[in-house]
This record gives sequence, structure tokens and C-alpha cells, in this order.
Amino acid sequence: MKCHVLLLLAFSISVYGQIQPSGTAKTSGSCSPAVTGNGNTFVIKCGVDLVEGKKMVEILNKILQNQIDPNTVMAKLDEILKALPPPRRELSDAQVNDFANKLVGVRSKITLVAAASTDDITPLFERICQAAHGAQWGCSRQSFGSILASSGPPSGKGIKCYANNWDREDAVRLKAAMAAVNLNCETITGGYTWGGIGINYGGLTIVIGTPSP
Repeated sequence: MKCHVLLLLAFSISVYGQIQPSGTAKTSGSCSPAVTGNGNTFVIKCGVDLVEGKKMVEILNKILQNQIDPNTVMAKLDEILKALPPPRRELSDAQVNDFANKLVGVRSKITLVAAASTDDITPLFERICQAAHGAQWGCSRQSFGSILASSGPPSGKGIKCYANNWDREDAVRLKAAMAAVNLNCETITGGYTWGGIGINYGGLTIVIGTPSP
């Protein structure tokens, strides 16, 4: 959704600015049309399906017909983006397989830590462990036990991945697996610590907090 709205933004500015002839235009790469003059018909291929593409064209035509200020459009779209809830983090069956395939070839273990209470964390943990077990890796969720009484539960935003050495083979594979399924993971060198106690120190730890916008 966010990608499509931003794409619409870019198109709005581009098309609005091309109402008057502008001479020769050159472009290269995908999703980068160059158009000059009035009344032109052109096709943009940006990985958007036909239904979404038709809606975009209808919106752009309305902007042009009503001569809406593109700055006003940008401001309104920015408001919409800020109001949208963060996307739910989940893995499909195909993504579980992709994750597992990136891990195959070396043995290791992943420790998972919940740094929030959002309802997508437990299902995501289950899918990550499913993928890890499929690659013959160990995978478990950290239980804090008595630490919670003194320090409270962990808290944080986004996804953070901890390893003592990111050049190590298992760490390289975990990083690739996270990227393959679009789980944006901030890599941190060192062990994860909560309440003064090192969690899976020296191993691979994934800490998942509240979704990032």
C-alpha cells in the first residue's frame, strides 16, 4: 500500500508538470517514462496490476482535469500514509520455504525475543521456527522468568538481529534469510542483554518489537 501511494505521488508530480511542451526528454530503466507535449498516450510498466493501474490513471486524470495543486496532493497523501497502520508481519508458506533454503548448509540456533505484545509476534515466531527446523537449525523463544519481576518485559521497535560476528557463516545465512522474506532486520554486533543478563550470548538472537511504520 505504501509503495503504491508513493508511486502515485511520483506520477502525479511528473504528469502534472508535463501539461506544457518541454522539449526532448530522455529516460532509462524500468518505471521511468519520459513524455513531452500534450495529448500523448503512454504505457508505464512498474509491477502494478491492471486494476491498480486503472485506478491510478483515473486519479491522475482527475488531478489534471481539476488542475489540482500537486503540493496539495502531496500533503494529503502524506497525511494518509501517517494514518495507515503498519503492515502486519507474517510469512506465507512460500516464504517459510525461502527462509529455510537460505539457512540450509550449516547448523546453528536462533533465539527469539519478544520486545512487544502485538498480536503478530507469536505467529511470526512460529513461522520462523518452522523454517529453522526445516533447515535442521535449533529455534526457541526466550523465557525471562524471574527477570520480568525486576526489569519488566523487553520493549522496543522494529526487528533487531544480534550476532557476535556477522561474517560467520550462520550469521550470513540468517541475514540472507531475513532479507529473502522482507523482514527488515537491524543487524547489531554483540549479544542481546536484558535486565543485566546476556541472552544467548555468542549465538544468533532475533528481537521483535512493535512494527515500524
